[in-house]
Amino acid sequence: MRVVTPGRVFSLAVGFPGPSRADAHREAGRSAPRAGVVRNGRSVCYDGRCRPSEGAKMSEKSGAFAGGPLRRRPTSHERKSGEPWDASYRNGPAPWDIGRPQPAIVRLASAGAFDGAVLDAGCGTGENALHIAALRVAALPVLGVDVAETALAIARKKALERAVEIEFAAADALFLERLERRFQTVLDCGLFHAFDDEERTRYAASLASVTERGGTLYVLCFSDEGLDTGPHPVGREELRAAFHPGRGWDVVRVKPERIETRYHASGAPAWLAEIKRI
Repeated sequence: MRVVTPGRVFSLAVGFPGPSRADAHREAGRSAPRAGVVRNGRSVCYDGRCRPSEGAKMSEKSGAFAGGPLRRRPTSHERKSGEPWDASYRNGPAPWDIGRPQPAIVRLASAGAFDGAVLDAGCGTGENALHIAALRVAALPVLGVDVAETALAIARKKALERAVEIEFAAADALFLERLERRFQTVLDCGLFHAFDDEERTRYAASLASVTERGGTLYVLCFSDEGLDTGPHPVGREELRAAFHPGRGWDVVRVKPERIETRYHASGAPAWLAEIKRI
């Protein structure tokens, strides 16, 4: 059984450099966690667990979220709702948090789709990332990132309870270059469809900055085809438009799938896209 290494849980503040690739390799020795670690001068971690931000809210003057380690502009979804993503996790499970990995991701993992270092962008409470990490034969790194500290705290607790070796970090998916790391496989389960067109352009560039050339990005998002579609449904051509060769991507295939939610008995129509970094 692999041993959890809470000391490899990072909290990365936007605008401050995260651990470099070399740092990540040096930490492969799995040193014991230190209590009271201050990272980036803001987020304090105790025994490898960072205190979740409480009461994060949007500043009326700046349009940025105050409270918590990340200082960032709210996304289009957050501006419409008036609340940060973190609010979705404070009073019970979010609508997309089904308490288990998505079946489509389980099938991908079983087929050996996740090679090398893996990044889960918008990992939420970590079910997909934890499933991938638990199946790894070699102890290659799996990192889950999200802006919701409450979700990350839940994910870290799951990792400890299940004795799964994994990293979780607070990071903005629109600025992943600040991780200063590269990954062979990247997963987006339910994040892409929450961005507007402008954000998708930035997101594609952000993902390209951390994906090795020849690496693979898997995007599972709500589809605009079929009955009982989920919120923010996406057209097949919208995926191709966001991840075109001019932005360093080649869409290999887009096939119909399902995304399970707490409100869709048989899942909502979805697309599963396999996209290569070129």
